[in-house]
Amino acid sequence: MVSAMKQAGKFVIVKADGDGRYAFPTDPRRLSFRYLLQNFNLLSFGEIFRRSYHVLRTKLMRHRRIRRVAEHIKLADKVIIESPQAQINLSYSLLYWGFNLSSKIHVVPNPVASDIISTTVPLKKEKQVMALGRWDAIEQKNTIRMVKVLCQFANLKPDYDIVIVGSGKEIVQKLINKIASSRIPDQLHLTGYIPRDEVIRHLARSRIFFMPSNWEGFSIAAAEAVCMGCTIVGTSIECLTFLTLGGFSGTIATDFTELPLLNALLIDAHKWEVGYYDPQSISHFWRNNLCHKAIAKKIVKLIDMSKNEVPSSTSKPLH
Repeated sequence: MVSAMKQAGKFVIVKADGDGRYAFPTDPRRLSFRYLLQNFNLLSFGEIFRRSYHVLRTKLMRHRRIRRVAEHIKLADKVIIESPQAQINLSYSLLYWGFNLSSKIHVVPNPVASDIISTTVPLKKEKQVMALGRWDAIEQKNTIRMVKVLCQFANLKPDYDIVIVGSGKEIVQKLINKIASSRIPDQLHLTGYIPRDEVIRHLARSRIFFMPSNWEGFSIAAAEAVCMGCTIVGTSIECLTFLTLGGFSGTIATDFTELPLLNALLIDAHKWEVGYYDPQSISHFWRNNLCHKAIAKKIVKLIDMSKNEVPSSTSKPLH
């Protein structure tokens, strides 16, 4: 398709929509032995064996995958990827395999919808943690650990309300019943799917948006949260590292397991309590950077830049 568009004389921008983890040395997180070790107690023996075989097979064939990606990028005029770390991941893998294509890869985040941008952010946030996701995607969203961490947090911080929103309500309810078998915390609220206007009301009230995902491309939900003045507590996936901005709008856990995630939640709650965060400053910064007009300007700038570029031969393999 890209080839046909180029033959028709079009300027082609390819949107990567990912975390930049396509091949060694930045393999997809779910295809790493470290990921298998971290989730050893959550996977069956058969699943671990199948996944290990798949990891080994992928590593042996990794050069084929990155060559296909490189050919795709060579055809395009520009490639958009959604976070700085994703850009680094993709460029590093390409360079490792001999393709110097970093000049074609640019960071342009996904835009946040206008209904979020135009909603008033309260001057003072309530003591509320919100988690939103497709919780039936258990492995990607880290659903089991999400429930474990929030149950522990509820017991340690009884003055906080916790709202869990999204699909997979039955799965989450069973996990809560199992994990908090003795006493389900009163402040733990499970809503399931709710209309968008209710989601926005919860974001307006909440201090913290909790996202313990094992992998994401670019999380629109997390981007909407910071635009509503929430902070993000989550794992060190590429988009969350970007959206927390080194502690300006959230706290990143040191690992993908329960204790580091709980620790990050407690730290972030304390930062709110001592007045470290300002929801107005957080929302103002991210709205200026993630509104549709700002994103459109970035794309137009890419096109304008290309008009002044001299064709380069550096996209050829280095070896």
